[in-house]
Amino acid sequence: MRKRTEDGRIIKVLTWASFCLATLLFAFPCAAQSQDQSQDNSTDSQQPESVPNHPVTSTLDTGQTIDTDNKVISALRVGHWSLIDFDVFYAFDSNYTFQPTEPSVSNSIAARALVLYSRQNGDSGIDFQYQPYLLASQAVQQRSIYLDQLLDLHVYRNLSASWVLNVDELFRYEPNNGTLIDPTVIPNFTTGDIFQTPFLANGQKSIQNGLTALLSDTLTARDTITFHAAYEYFETANAFNTPTPPPNQLFQSENTIGGGVAWSHKLSDTQQIGLNYTYARQILGSPNEQQQYHSLLVSYDWRIQPTLILQLAIGPSIQVHENGTPSTKTVLGSANLLKSFRTSYLTLSFARDYGFTGVITDSYHNRYDASYSQEIGRRFIASAGIGYIQQVSLVVPELDGREIWGRLDWNLTDRWGLFGQLMNSAAAGPAQPYAARNFVLAGVRWSSQRESRYQQ
Repeated sequence: MRKRTEDGRIIKVLTWASFCLATLLFAFPCAAQSQDQSQDNSTDSQQPESVPNHPVTSTLDTGQTIDTDNKVISALRVGHWSLIDFDVFYAFDSNYTFQPTEPSVSNSIAARALVLYSRQNGDSGIDFQYQPYLLASQAVQQRSIYLDQLLDLHVYRNLSASWVLNVDELFRYEPNNGTLIDPTVIPNFTTGDIFQTPFLANGQKSIQNGLTALLSDTLTARDTITFHAAYEYFETANAFNTPTPPPNQLFQSENTIGGGVAWSHKLSDTQQIGLNYTYARQILGSPNEQQQYHSLLVSYDWRIQPTLILQLAIGPSIQVHENGTPSTKTVLGSANLLKSFRTSYLTLSFARDYGFTGVITDSYHNRYDASYSQEIGRRFIASAGIGYIQQVSLVVPELDGREIWGRLDWNLTDRWGLFGQLMNSAAAGPAQPYAARNFVLAGVRWSSQRESRYQQ
């Protein structure tokens, strides 16, 4: 009874906070006129935004470039703090514990916001993004409150005319069972960067943290050398104490530290080749296991048109096991195609890697992604996508997972809109019975950026 009373109070606080924030947003309906005018002028143009002459940050939700140098990007702004977007929605989950049999249904009310702190000048900059995701759910004889948190810190500094230091840290905490509102991939059509959601983290509590540091030296007008280092920590646990926690995995934690050096050469203004060596040491916990990865990739980037980007990479990789198991030799690589049309966006992506996909393993995976977004008139945007992962392990059978999603946005104004989204997630393997989960949500959204630029 006491638990139900506390949950009721939290729901009331969430409702009142959402109402107060919506009131503030109505009080400040428009951003700076110069920004609106530039956005209006770009609506009818097929040309993408130009890349700033310094390292950039992509927004956590839509992948758009953040460039606040002498710009106002939000109507609701206090000092260097800005509210990028905010939404409140209802969510239905057909199998929130992600069990192969006897699924548990839940109904939820959620609110999510993206807050940005940004300071930039000619030689340095800092972008800090914080995205809290508060979800109050009710299932059979159970009420729960969860606060998912996603933080991104990006700092760059021009040390000299040729040396640039670029540091980025991404932290995600999911105490519930995976954030299914996120699309499988979030592309940035200006820079060509693609963020892949680790959607195999289904029905689990997880902590994800990644830190990367890049030190680049412009040797000549065409040649650049970059020294890179990275540290990653992942931890997963059974969120609901279910007897068969999916997806099937053996390890509960992972620490990976590594580094390397990369060289890139511009063949022209639109073409670039590169060579990248990476060393990584992976330490797995519960049970304990260690291995090392040595990878050498040859890359080729081609901006075929201002609105068409092709990225290719391939090379050998050796996995050295410290328990005496023979080394594993394979080929790594990736292939990405990003195309922006006048009123639509297309992303195709393939990757073979050993990074985190949502489950902690000691081997490689294959990943396939596709997404498409189409503006319908001046008010509607239809988006859809699919992701498929083949996750291999040396100690447990292979796990295959896929996620299909579709979304419809209705822009009531340049800032306010309604949206509905459907998502289906499933996983299966020799030791994992087929489990599926449907996620349906509908809500209202405010955004400081024009919804016609929505790039999911």
